[in-house]
Amino acid sequence: MAIKDEQKPLHILFFPFLAPGHLIPIADMAALFAARGVKCTILTTPVNAQVIRSAVDRANDASRCTEGALAIDIAVVPFPDVGLPPASRPVRLLREPFNRFLAEDRPDAVVADSFFDWATDAAAEHGVPRMEFLGGSLFSRTCIDCMLRYNPVEATPDALVLLPGLPHRVELRRSQMINPKKRPEDWPLLQRMNAADQRSYGEVFNSFHDLEPDYLEKARRAVAGRLVDELMARRRSVNV
Repeated sequence: MAIKDEQKPLHILFFPFLAPGHLIPIADMAALFAARGVKCTILTTPVNAQVIRSAVDRANDASRCTEGALAIDIAVVPFPDVGLPPASRPVRLLREPFNRFLAEDRPDAVVADSFFDWATDAAAEHGVPRMEFLGGSLFSRTCIDCMLRYNPVEATPDALVLLPGLPHRVELRRSQMINPKKRPEDWPLLQRMNAADQRSYGEVFNSFHDLEPDYLEKARRAVAGRLVDELMARRRSVNV
């Protein structure tokens, strides 16, 4: 009698940016998935693996006492000594090990940091859906999207700048906002990140419903709008 193979658990690759404010939240998120029987791998460099090692060890210790929970793996990739170049260059150096992991391990999905703006297209090349993660709240993500979409700092000379389209009235001082004219090296990167996030399969936030329900609803409407736009674009391409 043939023995039916057990179904493999869902495998998610977590790919955090190289900073504690990004590493620790994504390690905590992986622990939530692993506790529910999802195979989780965190891909990072040797130094940053040490930053999250204690959090991963605690989660793995807890998994031994939880039925169905799985241990979290840390996949370490060597990082070349590049001195202190612009931040965009170290980020690009991680694309090759990211591609190699996708090709060799074939995860079912990727949760990649928003700073890896190339991750959406790279994952799509391997047929793997990419979800974006920045580590902040829905409120902060909505404010960032508003600034990049409307650039209100250039639209008004006032000391306080109103962010349009938010569920609440939100004003920031001009000094708190990015001015494209004063930060020409950062603005294109932020725009690329936002565009890649819009193309991603979804977004994951370090938040919960009762904390900011209005911003969750706004995010849901935005996703629904993108889906409608995609369907209409596909229909137009078929009819051409």
